[in-house]
Amino acid sequence: MKPILLIAVLMTATLVATAQTPILPAKVKSGADAKAEQEIKQRAMEYEKAMLNRDADALSRMLAEELLISDGNGAVFGKARFLEGTKANTNQVKYDDYHFEEMVINVYGNTAVLNLITVSKGRHKNGEFSGRARTTAMVVKQKGQWQVVAFHNSTIKQP
Repeated sequence: MKPILLIAVLMTATLVATAQTPILPAKVKSGADAKAEQEIKQRAMEYEKAMLNRDADALSRMLAEELLISDGNGAVFGKARFLEGTKANTNQVKYDDYHFEEMVINVYGNTAVLNLITVSKGRHKNGEFSGRARTTAMVVKQKGQWQVVAFHNSTIKQP
């Protein structure tokens, strides 16, 4: 009986310790990293607004020419196809909400990796939609501007 009790206590202690451990260790940020993080957050707000308004021109400026996008279904495509879809759907898709949550940014010089949740809600020709996706993105500072060079979305459950 004592071994079972000991195992139960150890498992409980492990669960409690795990629940209190952050997912990612805190990264010590330099002044340059903190400045870059603020610039990226500002750029993310501009991206949210451009998606909400289906503004393909604004999105084009934020996306690198060599952009690679992958989704949870395994599809891979680039900037041109993404923008074509944005332009083609302006009358078919209307966002009521498009924003990011739980954004974590790790800066590595002129490159950064973002992990966040993308939340969208709106209407299209088949009715209303709402969704959440776990997004990982890579941005690079090119010609003085942060641009998205890659991102992946995987649909996640509604809270």
